[in-house]
Amino acid sequence: DNNVLRLNEGRSEIFDGRTAQGDFATRTVVGLPIGAFYGYQVAGVFQNAEELATLPKFGSEAVGDFRFADLNGDGVLSALDRTYLGSPIPTLTYGFTGGFEIFGFDVAADFFGVKGNKVVNAKAVARFDTPNWETLWYDNHWTPDNPSQTVPLVTNGGHNYRMSDFLLEDGSFFRLRSVVLGYSFPKNWLSRVGMTRARLYASGTNLWTKQSYSGFTPEFPNARVFEAGIDYLNYPMSKTFLFGLDVAF
Repeated sequence: DNNVLRLNEGRSEIFDGRTAQGDFATRTVVGLPIGAFYGYQVAGVFQNAEELATLPKFGSEAVGDFRFADLNGDGVLSALDRTYLGSPIPTLTYGFTGGFEIFGFDVAADFFGVKGNKVVNAKAVARFDTPNWETLWYDNHWTPDNPSQTVPLVTNGGHNYRMSDFLLEDGSFFRLRSVVLGYSFPKNWLSRVGMTRARLYASGTNLWTKQSYSGFTPEFPNARVFEAGIDYLNYPMSKTFLFGLDVAF
């Protein structure tokens, strides 16, 4: 559980974590977690000209664009309609290891996981052109023949790429972080060739991950706490394999 108690230097809030569209993704304020996600809530997609004329908007939307929630009820959309969207800090971090050895064979495995946190897919708004869409945007996007209420039409700009809960995804994951398999040759065999120990082994790291996040990995090595949980197109976790022979004379 994380809760900001006080900010120094007379500050009442700290904005950080800019996205490619210039919006701040996080707001740190007393009473909420540090680096809390902050933005607009998606209320649907404008389906026709009547909705466009009567529902709250920024002013330049078109049919097929996102419709954001007017949280303060003043009939227009502005920065005042942004709100707390979730925390990058897991409510549960867990892990366990296990292993056994029998008849010269040994196996050891290490598992790790987190649960209860959100992540921001900021790379989804850092595109070069409309053909360069991620599945997050492209699957089930709005067209006249597919009047989606969850994904807007394909555009190069506009308000669809503002920081909103559409960019938030579940950051929970469960990973097989490492596994080692080995075989130690019997000592009575080794004594014939002057060895005291010989072990053949194979190991691997990051071999399997169960995750809901649509990106490469839900873990991002952002050094600043105010940018925790924001995916700026970080390089994915590498799988490694190692084979070896450990001998002693």
